[in-house]
Amino acid sequence: PVGEGTHAYDTTGATVDGPADCDSNMGEDVWYSYTPSANGTATIGTCEGGTSGQDTVLIVYDGAACPAAGDPCLASNDDSCGSPAFASELSMAVTAGNSYLIQVGAWNGGAVAGDMDISLATSNDDCCGATAVGEGTHAYDSTGSTPDGVNCDSNMSDDIWFSYTASCNGTATIGTCEG
Repeated sequence: PVGEGTHAYDTTGATVDGPADCDSNMGEDVWYSYTPSANGTATIGTCEGGTSGQDTVLIVYDGAACPAAGDPCLASNDDSCGSPAFASELSMAVTAGNSYLIQVGAWNGGAVAGDMDISLATSNDDCCGATAVGEGTHAYDSTGSTPDGVNCDSNMSDDIWFSYTASCNGTATIGTCEG
């Protein structure tokens, strides 16, 4: 299991065990289960921190079950980072709480090692796109966001927005002290 951040991968000693319907060049592979912390657009890539000359393939499937031949992929990429590394990167819409299976492999065999980066751009960067929430814990990440709206605190910079609806009358406590 992985979340947003940087995760090491190494296909040394791996075998190909997933379908090749989305990219017939998928070689030895390793798998990750990704559950996004919020709705938004996830960018998954091997462009940074790989071995010299790495050539990767990325495929993403619905995480409900391990994919079999004929199962559709949600996204795939080969070589979007360019020469000489031929590493891969893709972006796709994701839903908080859903699981996605990420297949990272070497192009046409061999071994690759490096870092897979997962970033998440949320749609609640602007006040009009505020994410509706109730009581409970809600993940947040202002990476890539921009400041907007009226700031009552001169220290406010990049922000994201939530729209809170109380379930009953009372006093609400809102904070970022935990986690």
